[in-house]
Amino acid sequence: MRLANLDGRATIVANDGLVDVAGASNGAFSASIDKCLGQLDKLDAWYRSAQPSLTQNVAIEEFALDPRLGPVVNPRQIFAIGLNYRNHAAETGAEVPNSPWCLLSSLRRSVGRTNHCRYPVPRRTTRRN
Repeated sequence: MRLANLDGRATIVANDGLVDVAGASNGAFSASIDKCLGQLDKLDAWYRSAQPSLTQNVAIEEFALDPRLGPVVNPRQIFAIGLNYRNHAAETGAEVPNSPWCLLSSLRRSVGRTNHCRYPVPRRTTRRN
């Protein structure tokens, strides 16, 4: 089961379409993706039992480009595997590791798919003689 945040609502991404969790479960599960993440086992069991009658046909390519698609709003943690590190190492002349790096990031550094990264403005210092 793949869970996504579509327009602020928990949505299951199935091979043949999408399922709005709260609507399809008649409110048994929340529209909040954060709350659904807290009960994944129950959500998965419900979905497997009700699966054939739930999906809305939407091409996965169309879904992936949908501007309403967003990140998990309040993730508990951010964990990533740096599979593209070899390319970055080649660009910078760094040594390439034997295995991919595991990365953890603080939540205040996360940015949504359509948002821009904000960079801090360097402070100007004045030199006193």
